Amino acid sequence: MENTNDISIGQDKWIKWVDWDSNAVVRDIDVEIKATEPFWKYLETQCVSGCCGIDAYALWTEDILNAKTLLGNPKIKGEFVDLKEKLEAINENVISSSYLNNLFDKYVFIELLDHIIDNL
Repeated sequence: MENTNDISIGQDKWIKWVDWDSNAVVRDIDVEIKATEPFWKYLETQCVSGCCGIDAYALWTEDILNAKTLLGNPKIKGEFVDLKEKLEAINENVISSSYLNNLFDKYVFIELLDHIIDNL
């Protein structure tokens, strides 16, 4: 089945999943994502991250706009821009988040951040 591991971001829109190097040094990013956690909580509608990781989050444009409205934080876009800049500056190419319950190729996660930023 096509797109089985990819991240759904809209009708027939996907962020291509890239498997990470299992020998790579992994960087935990929970400290970096702390400011955006309340926003992620509003996106966590498909399941819970403890069960499904990134697949627990609804990431289509309408979901992002709804989360923005529910959160009511006018600074949220800037917080995601800051998060992206922090991640671009780290040396590791594999990142993990216990909060999101996922390991990511750093550039896949940055592409997801770009999608969120573009829709905020």
